[in-house]
Amino acid sequence: MNEIEEFVRAYDGSQISAIEFGWNNKHAADFFDSNEEFRSKVVAFVCEDPGRSSIELIRDLFLEESRWSVQAWCAPFTFPELVALLLFRGGLDYLPDFLEGFSASFDTFGACHGMHLDPLIIASLLRSLEQSLSETTEERRKTQLESGKDLLEKLKVGNAANGWAVVKPGTPVSNIRVLGRVGLSWHRFKQSIARGLRIR
Repeated sequence: MNEIEEFVRAYDGSQISAIEFGWNNKHAADFFDSNEEFRSKVVAFVCEDPGRSSIELIRDLFLEESRWSVQAWCAPFTFPELVALLLFRGGLDYLPDFLEGFSASFDTFGACHGMHLDPLIIASLLRSLEQSLSETTEERRKTQLESGKDLLEKLKVGNAANGWAVVKPGTPVSNIRVLGRVGLSWHRFKQSIARGLRIR
């Protein structure tokens, strides 16, 4: 049994320090996460053989990957598979965790549009979200619930991935405009306003 397999088999939450987002508080070329390599290997193992991991490990990986995404300014290619696994295995009990990771950044928001989920699970989650929406008055929570409901409705009809693209490493690109810190903040602010208008 190798190190990754042993870690997955034994995981009970007390080992989270090995997979948590260990950021050096820098961005772009200076960005570094001390646990990224190990966590990525664990995610790959879990996605390849999901029946051997606990739902707690899947949840913790999903949340740490979403925290990585906020500062890395992108989402891992395994993120849609991981979120689908969380909802498939965890169901309603892990809906709050899904909403937290889904709404963590524009990148996690976009990546979740690429997941594939069983229609029966979607229907169950939608019922729960609708019930929660009818009982919620807190604005931030309401926005999260509405965004989650919007995504699941798109998944239900099969058009969630429309308008989203995945750019793999090494893809030739041209006509790229690099945004500085101020430009990036302004861009994200405009996106959040646009998203807020869409979900109301």
